[in-house]
Amino acid sequence: YLLSSNSIAGSPQAVVHFLSGLSTRLAPHARDEYNLLIQTANQCLSPARVTKVQPWNRLYLMDKTMRQGVASSEADPAAMSMYLPLSACLEGLKTVIEELFDVECSIDKVSNEGWSSNLVYKFTCKHSGGETIGAIYLDLFPHEHKAPHQNAHYTIQCGRQESQMPIMALLCNFVGERYGQGEVLLFPVELETLFHEFGHALHSLFSRSRYTYLAGTRCEVDFIEVPSILFEKFALHPAVASRFTRHVRTGDRMPTSAIQSYKQTRGRFWALEMQNQVAFALFDQAVHNKSGRDGLESVTETLLGTMEEHTLIPHARGTTPEARFQHLVGYGAHYYSYVFSQCVSHNLWRRAGFDADPLNRQGGELLRALLSQSGCTDPGETLLALGSGSFNQVVEGCPVGSRKCLIPSIP
Repeated sequence: YLLSSNSIAGSPQAVVHFLSGLSTRLAPHARDEYNLLIQTANQCLSPARVTKVQPWNRLYLMDKTMRQGVASSEADPAAMSMYLPLSACLEGLKTVIEELFDVECSIDKVSNEGWSSNLVYKFTCKHSGGETIGAIYLDLFPHEHKAPHQNAHYTIQCGRQESQMPIMALLCNFVGERYGQGEVLLFPVELETLFHEFGHALHSLFSRSRYTYLAGTRCEVDFIEVPSILFEKFALHPAVASRFTRHVRTGDRMPTSAIQSYKQTRGRFWALEMQNQVAFALFDQAVHNKSGRDGLESVTETLLGTMEEHTLIPHARGTTPEARFQHLVGYGAHYYSYVFSQCVSHNLWRRAGFDADPLNRQGGELLRALLSQSGCTDPGETLLALGSGSFNQVVEGCPVGSRKCLIPSIP
């Protein structure tokens, strides 16, 4: 009932069909990446010939292979952070929002409105005529009484049709690097996280609903991540980065070659990592089906069997990896949404013309139309209207075989 009443997919059968087809398409690309790991293993693990990657060596071998493949020192995250002072990154957000959506933004440091003695920033967005659209607070660094290791978007006040201004807060735990005179340098992954969470905030900012409970991210679960993944793509697009990156010493822009090398390195094992995502999503579907709820032993067997069928490096027998799979409860039957959202965002990115010109106003209008929808509107119909296609058409456009695909995290 979760999928029939609160999803674009509409049924478990549609989800399983999508995931199974994606698994088949991933297989040859994952095999190529697996062979790279075998090569690395034979170079550094043992004088004997290695023919199989063990799950406990997986991350080590990936890291070792990626380090060997870094084209130059300029693509090292620490070197790239020198181009990413926080002040410049916030100006980058401001530039993207203003040029895409024809709005005016101001960034202020607040002390009397914050909930912490640490620095809190406030983004205020207004229509070109001066009417305030909403506000977004940014609490970006760890401090006392703040949940650690969490990056999240919270809605303080939902937007309501012409009567209530939305207010959001982004709480992150960036580590950053300190560089003299209080300047903080973000790592590339932190910049991407900032844009990702801001995508959620923009969904809440532009959405208006008759009922506040249905505003912004309070929509179909498999649609929630679409705006955030789409907006994350702007962070390190060369045409966008050239507008705001600034070397903290020289003032130079970040070289396009560094961005390309960084993305290539991060995307080295995209197929193997997406295989894991697909396997966990299929497992999530299985255990929320009646046939999968027979106790812990069968749940463990279901996951291990699914991984052995759909991944090249499954978890080891005798372990219970589902014990650390938090999404199984909090995101029950909807874990496929992460993979699905990548397909949708990739299609919309192309549809909006952002590859060629990421700041084009026409694409911004399309994106704003997407963000303005609330839970009162069927996002599936919205995607059809925007030319992204039905559920099956969307997933057929998933960029399998393209390293432009956003690399998902592993649970």
